[in-house]
Amino acid sequence: MEIFKPCPFCGGRDLRITSRAQPCERTVNALGVDEPLCWYDAYVYCPQCNTRGPLAMGERGQNEVPSRKLAIELWNRRTYDV
Repeated sequence: MEIFKPCPFCGGRDLRITSRAQPCERTVNALGVDEPLCWYDAYVYCPQCNTRGPLAMGERGQNEVPSRKLAIELWNRRTYDV
């Protein structure tokens, strides 16, 4: 189960997470080999006040779970948390 801190702006608790598979791009790696670069991006969204958290990006591999976990971690991070 995904645990979110409430929205820092409105206190909303009905938060959503959105993740998308971005289209692959061609890139040349350090060895000069042409290879695809693919990734997922994800963010937490508060529909109550239309706030969106930081965008988390992860390389597309087996699934989108790493970028979703990072999006939640970034959402839950607060300046006053030390």
